[in-house]
Amino acid sequence: MGENCVLKYGDSKFEQEVIYKSLELSPCTDKNGFNAFDSFFGFDGGLDDVSHKINQYYERIPSFLIPIADDGKGNLICIGVKDGFNEKIYFWYHENELIANVMLNEKKYGNIGLDDYWDNVFLVSDSFVERKRSYLINKDRIDFRTLPFNMEKGCID
Repeated sequence: MGENCVLKYGDSKFEQEVIYKSLELSPCTDKNGFNAFDSFFGFDGGLDDVSHKINQYYERIPSFLIPIADDGKGNLICIGVKDGFNEKIYFWYHENELIANVMLNEKKYGNIGLDDYWDNVFLVSDSFVERKRSYLINKDRIDFRTLPFNMEKGCID
């Protein structure tokens, strides 16, 4: 399931639970070092459309991250779109948002801008292709690298 598949097929969910290893551990990382992956967002104009997600999270995630997927638990998987972050994949943890900390009157967050707040953002991989290679289908523990993956199409054959 690569960027070309998302463009072609839109919103995509897996039939089995899919997990992946991340470069940085988040509060959602399990004891074996895996994170859950639920679905890619699409381009069909629905609730899981990328442009809808951008608008939905506009004031909640750093401006140079674009939500492309989720973990099924309210957390996002994003791609960086600015120098230094470009094409890197990040996990955004919704339980520790800046706006919630500000609303709780946490003084240390009073003067921090959203683009400078990284307490709830974790690096998954340095590129989309690297991330695709880290998937495992949880039920059978199938390493993503063993699946018939067509790098040219960006899809699992």
